[in-house]
Amino acid sequence: ARAVVQRYNAAAAWVVAHGAAVRIAPDLIAAGVPVHITVHDDPAWGNALLTRRYLALAPLLARDLNHSLRGARSIDVVSAPMARRYSTRHGVASAIVHRGLAGPVPPSPRYDRRNGLSVAVLGSTYGLREVSVLAQALGLLAERLRLPTRLTVIGGVDEASVRRLCPPGVALEITGHLAEPDGVARLRSSF
Repeated sequence: ARAVVQRYNAAAAWVVAHGAAVRIAPDLIAAGVPVHITVHDDPAWGNALLTRRYLALAPLLARDLNHSLRGARSIDVVSAPMARRYSTRHGVASAIVHRGLAGPVPPSPRYDRRNGLSVAVLGSTYGLREVSVLAQALGLLAERLRLPTRLTVIGGVDEASVRRLCPPGVALEITGHLAEPDGVARLRSSF
């Protein structure tokens, strides 16, 4: 990280606290680089703990996030509860930033029963229990309505676990991360 900052003679760095960036931010701060941090999902107690994917790394992520937040020049978060939590837990102030689109989203196309029932979920999915409830409900609808049914998950998810939870009557599609316009288009095409 330091080499990149030096190579480009960067005046500052913007770190989105997700994945490996959580580990890089303390190094930038230690190097004296002014850092702005964006937090969408708490890396340790949101992402690692709830997904169980990086559970063993939660204490390390929490330590690095704490160090980074305390050393950052500025911080933005996605909600007032997160801002309050970080103020209490880390003693830092943060701005609340709600992501948005440049313009209005066109209305979804009119529902046509012949296309079946398609439901889409966008975002990092932490609660597999909730996804399971949704998948089971779609399975019941597929049976009762005798319609082809699809569940689309856009974003981060433990794919193997979701596939195990999904009943046989529901086609499951996991797209992973999509660019925002593509994600919006997929949501619009779902029921």
